[in-house]
Amino acid sequence: VAHDSLPLREIEVMVNNQVTVKAVVDDGSQLVTLRQDVWKQLENSPVFPAHRTQLVSADTGTSQTLGLVKDLPIRVGPITYFVQAQVVRDSPVPLLLGLPFWALAQVHKDVYRDGFMTLTMTDPNDHDTV
Repeated sequence: VAHDSLPLREIEVMVNNQVTVKAVVDDGSQLVTLRQDVWKQLENSPVFPAHRTQLVSADTGTSQTLGLVKDLPIRVGPITYFVQAQVVRDSPVPLLLGLPFWALAQVHKDVYRDGFMTLTMTDPNDHDTV
């Protein structure tokens, strides 16, 4: 019998070499999102409002992002990835790593019956894994 609910997978991430956050790794999201309060702590990370997008939640609710932070460096362990992050006013998570991150990091996921999950991520430059 399946669990009725399992927690999302969180990993520790250093954003722009300035702020450490718990990021949710979610292969059900089309975007990488960064909560506004975290973005405000970053230096040299401008938001481009011309690249705002409409968000649609699972219950069909909608909201608009504040804009895009281009080539935002995030470090997972020893590997730095450069992501395109939409800034959102409010979110239950500081950083959501959606499918664009999964594709860049070539994330491999193993999920076990008890809900335990392992993730393997690849460095796009030298193919090291973490």
